[in-house]
Amino acid sequence: MAVVLIVGATAFSSIDTAQASLKQDVEPALSQAWKEASQYAESRHEAWNEIWTAFDVPADVAEAIVFPEMLRYSIWQDQLETSAVKGTYVSMGSQGFDFSIGRFQMKPSFVERLERRWMMSAFPSQYDAYFDTDNTRMARRVRLSRIEDEIWQCVYVAMFIKLTYLDYQGLSALPIKEQVRLVATAYNRGAVSSVSGGGDIEKLRQWASQRFYHFSLLPTKDVQRYVYADLANQRFEQAKKQLKNDE
Repeated sequence: MAVVLIVGATAFSSIDTAQASLKQDVEPALSQAWKEASQYAESRHEAWNEIWTAFDVPADVAEAIVFPEMLRYSIWQDQLETSAVKGTYVSMGSQGFDFSIGRFQMKPSFVERLERRWMMSAFPSQYDAYFDTDNTRMARRVRLSRIEDEIWQCVYVAMFIKLTYLDYQGLSALPIKEQVRLVATAYNRGAVSSVSGGGDIEKLRQWASQRFYHFSLLPTKDVQRYVYADLANQRFEQAKKQLKNDE
């Protein structure tokens, strides 16, 4: 894959990690996760923004969309799940273990759908980004190596955002906070539409208000659950406020 990167994307300055911006009641563990995820994102802004800007995707929107996944990310859990996926995906495909991998928590089945939808669009020639979507061991091996790479996950996030705006008519005309909420919801749901213009934006709105997101490895009925879109928007507002203060 060849992608011409646009260097010089504006990175956010130091992010205020105070937890006062969290509107939902959160346990101390989530507050700490928020702080750690913010610090990690700040350390990776330059590399991430370079990719997202190359795909004409607003970096602040892209980061906000994946930020709730970063909160849930656990090095121990990721290593366990990555090992499980490695053991079955190349030989069996996504019918085997289909766990989420990496900081942005991507499942192989999600990336498969994303690559197929991308190749149905006009974007491959526009961004010189092509994928082998055949269901072969070699294609799955290459795909898995990409999913494990953080920069490639940034590429996939950019692809997802481009396709979401393409497939959900009227999305770009909405206020930016509503755009963040809906695209974040689509990402959390793994919603990759198969037909241009075929996305149901009203369905996204319904999903965007539901408290399904949690941070428990073995969730029970009593586990604290969150609205994914709210967490994404809180991160977006936090970063935007800090950027304005630093100007």
